[in-house]
Amino acid sequence: MRDLVAAEQQWADALDLKRWSAVIGGSLGGMRALEWAISAPERVERLLVLATTAAASPDNQACYSTQVRAIELDPAFQGGDYYGAPEGGPIQGLALARSIARLTYGCEREFGLRFQHEDAAAVQDYLRDDAERLCRRYDANSYRVLTDAMSGHNVGRHRGGIAAAMARIQARTTVISIDSDRLFPPHQQLELVRHLRCAVSYTSIDSDDGHDGFLSEQSQLAPLIEQALAEVEDSDIS
Repeated sequence: MRDLVAAEQQWADALDLKRWSAVIGGSLGGMRALEWAISAPERVERLLVLATTAAASPDNQACYSTQVRAIELDPAFQGGDYYGAPEGGPIQGLALARSIARLTYGCEREFGLRFQHEDAAAVQDYLRDDAERLCRRYDANSYRVLTDAMSGHNVGRHRGGIAAAMARIQARTTVISIDSDRLFPPHQQLELVRHLRCAVSYTSIDSDDGHDGFLSEQSQLAPLIEQALAEVEDSDIS
């Protein structure tokens, strides 16, 4: 995750963007937003993170490892050198990885409302169709790299721990949870709030969509984001 942010910082330097009015991100984007505010606190005026965490939990890492393993066990994976192969790469492994991930992006409430007491085949069909859509637009190696990046995320590594790392943040910060999120449950966002030493506000929104609520609940999120951006003081910043 730090490598991703280091690349973004070099890109910003190349464009002579010295300071951001706001850095906003959810989930993996929230991990990167935290890294921005910790590694370059003087460059971030306002920070808004949604449905994210300071460090991948063992539960997160267990889920991520099964997804990567599903891809690597596909015979078509060929050690990652599958480009140009007639099989088209580890499509079955990628599809299974997506289905595993989809269980963490949703929640019991979402699946209950979506399927109620339908036959199990309806759930299987939904997961298969969802996985096929992802496979048409995603590369398995890219999936592995990003999944490993999330699994290794820990803002406190080599910084004296999470509390010390979070104390570096200077930006006015907004933290938002999704109440039904089972990938990054609200207690992980509350941990962020506890460790921050800057001005911070916290909100939890109600959603039937689990982790994906940070994408679907725009009517609830829009006013929170607007309020956060309105608090940014007028200044000569990029």
